[in-house]
Amino acid sequence: RKEHGYKFVSASLPEEKGFLFKTEVPNIGKKDIAGNIELKLEENVPIRATDAVFDFSLINAQSNSQQIEAVVTVMPSELVDSYTEIFESVFMVPVSYELITQAVAQSIIPRDEKETYLIVYIGDTRTGFGIVSDGALQFTSTINIGAVTVSTETGNKYDPIKTEVTKLGLYWQDHIEKNKSEKPIKGVVLCGREAVAPGFKETIAEAAGCPVNLANVWTNVFDFKDHLPELSFENSLDYAPAIGLSLSRYYHAQFT
Repeated sequence: RKEHGYKFVSASLPEEKGFLFKTEVPNIGKKDIAGNIELKLEENVPIRATDAVFDFSLINAQSNSQQIEAVVTVMPSELVDSYTEIFESVFMVPVSYELITQAVAQSIIPRDEKETYLIVYIGDTRTGFGIVSDGALQFTSTINIGAVTVSTETGNKYDPIKTEVTKLGLYWQDHIEKNKSEKPIKGVVLCGREAVAPGFKETIAEAAGCPVNLANVWTNVFDFKDHLPELSFENSLDYAPAIGLSLSRYYHAQFT
């Protein structure tokens, strides 16, 4: 903060501390929808409503039907308070919090995309996975292996990540069979600098059964035809969470 003069901050929170669920809500005003969701928290997550902080994304919000779907993110208020105390102790003002994979999704999945994609984001010590469908993050998971861990392993160092991709593919297929309105996974998008390592993309493709591509973290920022960033492509893959957090604040200011 001293070096750059930052005052406001948007921060990502660890997936393993949060919960996601989807629910139907009345197609009414956003304030009333929030109240409706609050009544449903305790039947969907193991946190008391009084001890939780939540946010939600509406799916097909322009629908004329009386009921619409909402994807709800829930975090323990104790965790959010601890982050807030840290920032305020150095005179910074927190303005928003999101799960890491939510931020990544806002960076690498086109804003108007309605198809289903699996995100794989390799951090330093963890790898996060997210299933994005109808423009909303609908499932997340995390394993304790990341770029640092991978670099010290022997043998097929990507097997844990490959195994998780297989598991998520089976989970979503089962989900589709139970909910016929859901769409199959159209592709896997890889992010994090380790994603460019030789053999990684091919390893994930073996498990995915669908196209696998490296992310473009600037997807919702600009077109390469109009602007070329100074940051190299490889380095940019680590900045997806930060870009996504910035975009979230921008769109919130523009459209709410």
